Amino acid sequence: MELKRYPYIFLLAAVIFTSCGKSDEQVLQKTQQEQEIAELKQRLAVINKQLRDRPDDVREEVSKTKQRLVQLDGKISKHEDELMVVRGEKISIEQAFEDYREKHPIQ
Repeated sequence: MELKRYPYIFLLAAVIFTSCGKSDEQVLQKTQQEQEIAELKQRLAVINKQLRDRPDDVREEVSKTKQRLVQLDGKISKHEDELMVVRGEKISIEQAFEDYREKHPIQ
């Protein structure tokens, strides 16, 4: 009976060893996955570097810039109003000058 068991053991061992071997497709897939992992690690390193180099919090700076923008807009509108007044004065002075030239022609 012991002799009859040995062929089954050899057959079982042969099946185990052949099923444990990797096929070419699996090796190729593993290589591709390793390359993809390496690329993703590189991307992650670049993103982490960009995050480290980025200022901590720009919200405060943006808020200050918006306040400054509002102040400058106020100044601009004030100066535009002053400019309109000056342009009106210019027109009235030019008209007065034209009236003066009509009354007192140059000889």
